[in-house]
Amino acid sequence: MSTGSYADSTLRAGDLEKICTSPVEDDRSICSLIVKAYKDGFIEGVANGAMGTYRHDPLVWEAVKDVKAKDFAPRLNKVIQQSTCIQKVQVDDLTKAFAEYVKQNPSVQSGPYRTAMFRTIEATYCKK
Repeated sequence: MSTGSYADSTLRAGDLEKICTSPVEDDRSICSLIVKAYKDGFIEGVANGAMGTYRHDPLVWEAVKDVKAKDFAPRLNKVIQQSTCIQKVQVDDLTKAFAEYVKQNPSVQSGPYRTAMFRTIEATYCKK
């Protein structure tokens, strides 16, 4: 299977919204697992990206190389929390916000759920 074929098989936002709002409990459980996996991956990705800046940017590394991890962790955690906006959001709340966002924005329904999930997070939880 080509890379393009994998991309075409991505779960669409509208399909996930239907699973998430289904009256069938098993469907909603699947939805919760998908949303939780996305949320966890999103937070982990931001954390890895932030850590990568400190490890791989020579100027940043020079500024923090002598700081002990225990002293630096609160600063890094604050950056990650502000960058993700969803660390304290419950999966059920994110699921509801996603379903509502997809219903209110029909243009995202045929696109990948990940795009709609990111937009949901930004619109709902990362407002300035």
